[in-house]
Amino acid sequence: MVNEENRLIEKKNREDEHDYYRKRQLRDEVDANKKQFIQMKAESQRIIENQQRQNYVVLQEKRVQKINDMSSKVSSEHTAFYLFYFNF
Repeated sequence: MVNEENRLIEKKNREDEHDYYRKRQLRDEVDANKKQFIQMKAESQRIIENQQRQNYVVLQEKRVQKINDMSSKVSSEHTAFYLFYFNF
């Protein structure tokens, strides 16, 4: 009877210990996955910000190019206008 009780107590202790380590391992895995997710999210955010920055630079370059094109067009039209009307 005493041996049976001791055996049951030891079995319960082993099960509790096994359960504790199983839960601890699951918690560690969840924490590792959270860290990995946060790192991936931060990296993704950096990639998006860099792409937005590059898109903005390209857009600005296109705008500058359009302005330069218009300026040269207006300049050549003014030159033609002055040559036509003030040609002596």
